[in-house]
Amino acid sequence: MDHPSGNYNHENDPNNHHNYNNHNNYHTYDRHVNPSNNHQHYNNKDEYTYTNNEDGHLKIRKDDMGSNQESRDYNYYDENSMDNIMKKDEKILKDKTLNRNNRKITPYQSNAVIKMNDGILMQINKLSQYSSKWIIKARVQSKDNIRRYTSGSKEGKVFNIELCDEYGEIKANFFGKAVDKWFDFIEVGKIYKISKGMIKVANKKFNTLNHDYEITLDENSLIEILDEENENIPKYNYNFISIDNIKNMNTGSFVDIIAVVLNYQEKMQIFVKKTGQYKDKRDVTLIDESFDTIQVTLWEKNATIIDEMNLRDNCIVCFKYLKIGEWQGKKLESHARTKIEINPDNIEKAYILKNWWIHNKKMICNSINLSSNYINIETQKTIKKLKKM
Repeated sequence: MDHPSGNYNHENDPNNHHNYNNHNNYHTYDRHVNPSNNHQHYNNKDEYTYTNNEDGHLKIRKDDMGSNQESRDYNYYDENSMDNIMKKDEKILKDKTLNRNNRKITPYQSNAVIKMNDGILMQINKLSQYSSKWIIKARVQSKDNIRRYTSGSKEGKVFNIELCDEYGEIKANFFGKAVDKWFDFIEVGKIYKISKGMIKVANKKFNTLNHDYEITLDENSLIEILDEENENIPKYNYNFISIDNIKNMNTGSFVDIIAVVLNYQEKMQIFVKKTGQYKDKRDVTLIDESFDTIQVTLWEKNATIIDEMNLRDNCIVCFKYLKIGEWQGKKLESHARTKIEINPDNIEKAYILKNWWIHNKKMICNSINLSSNYINIETQKTIKKLKKM
């Protein structure tokens, strides 16, 4: 069993007396177990008293010169697990320190962090400006080109990446010397161990991700490439929206969806007057378990990612960053940031959707005319009625 940093002596102490000297200065306490009632009392430098009650709860009471006492109960599911006690104690004392400065307290979840020799490995969705000595393992799901800007009389350069793990995604920014050091090193799709960056509140003017925070990494940050085979990090982090919910969303916002390709049109080229160039375009119609359908217009490289065979076979497709538009109701379209996965084998939602399609394909296809290569409003209504059957 791993223990917090400090000295732990169990086998050599017949009185079951444990001394923890925490180098993070959170606390130092002794444990004494009374064999008659198995109650535990902790003498703590920060003046907290701990008692394991008979009802199976750990009771924590602050002793502050006899005043301002407070009590908290925690489920104490393993009385012999000092790791569990230490995690709960650490939360109380961290909360105490943060409260002194009137800072916002964010919930501490022990399963969201893993202590390592060089810091604390955290889930991306748990990162905040209050995170200390954090480490993340993340995949680069997108990377922008270097942009140059002017601020007053000074010129600068910047590039951004989007990082994801199993639990969330976050934007990271590189400025100045960090651009020179890291731009060529960081590759889309690779997994990295990252630490020693500054976390700040996300600037939503330039950041469309759901995370409330973003990271700035500099030339002194630590970024280490990791072996793909040893890490279980998805290609992208999705926040899937059901098709029937898109009608209630704002035009211009971005969504991730997973759906079956119900129908498609042949790829064509469209002349764009603004640029004087031709662009590839393909329209596909998607359907999901809501029995709602929606048209997606795929542009340029995204118009060719899904090949004809997969389109004919009603493939399952994950889309990340589709933009909501308006044309005879809501529609979707791809843009430069759009990511596509076809028939993914590591997404649970894809298995659920595939099973739904197997059971409903015949009924849906028999009720509509797919030879027209276009699903009109009346056909959409016909499909929607099938949900009640």
